Amino acid sequence: MNMLSKFSYRLYWKGILRNRSGYMVIVVHFNYFLLI
Repeated sequence: MNMLSKFSYRLYWKGILRNRSGYMVIVVHFNYFLLI
């Protein structure tokens, strides 16, 4: 992953700590990066 991807990935992980319901969003986001 490039720098931008890692940065956005970090923001999503921070969101997990605040809201566990955001876990599904992260899974979809992570799969999106795998496709690229």
